[in-house]
Amino acid sequence: MFFFEILAALCVLVIGLAPTLPVVFVSMALMGIALSSSTVIWESLLQRIVPAAVLGRVTSVNLLGNSVINPVAPLIAAALVGSLGPPGAFLVAGVYALGLVTITVLVSPLRDMEEPAATAA
Repeated sequence: MFFFEILAALCVLVIGLAPTLPVVFVSMALMGIALSSSTVIWESLLQRIVPAAVLGRVTSVNLLGNSVINPVAPLIAAALVGSLGPPGAFLVAGVYALGLVTITVLVSPLRDMEEPAATAA
């Protein structure tokens, strides 16, 4: 999962540095694959580690957390593009994403997680 998050952050950096439009297209395609793969892994992981009795609530909180940034992100992006231009905005976003992923990798308890014990059905 962390590999795909790092790949997506690097793709954002590449978009900021891209000399041609085809490089942007390839980077965007790779970023889409990376983010989709990461999402599948995360959702599967939630279903494996969260007890069935609270899975609906945990999934709802997870969805809310993922959706909270949606109304704010365009405002932040517009401010960055207005002050730094599109390449600068992508570079800032890429460095920010890479920093967040690095912090998550360093402090995440997911690295040391073991497989939950099987329960009888």
